[in-house]
Amino acid sequence: MIQSKKFWKFIYTIISLIGIGMLVYGIVLYELTLINEYLLLLGIIIFSIPLYFFIRNHYANLYDVSKYFYPFCVSITSAGFILVTIFLMLNFHFANKNIINDYDF
Repeated sequence: MIQSKKFWKFIYTIISLIGIGMLVYGIVLYELTLINEYLLLLGIIIFSIPLYFFIRNHYANLYDVSKYFYPFCVSITSAGFILVTIFLMLNFHFANKNIINDYDF
């Protein structure tokens, strides 16, 4: 079952859809946190590059497409969005809710 093309196409599709869904949730969390957007974009790229090198040949052979653009898009929508959203969830839920102002005017 693991060797069938239909199985792997299903896995790539589901993981990409989960990543896109988590991106929507990540946007909501981003609006509630103080994290810089460039840090998130850097995180997406850093998390996506190792997965890209891992899946590019398999993805290109599975779909008979170029092994550069499409596998990179899949790695961004899967690993990049999922891991950055997990980072945002951890930052939002485990951050200290009390704001302390120690400065005097």
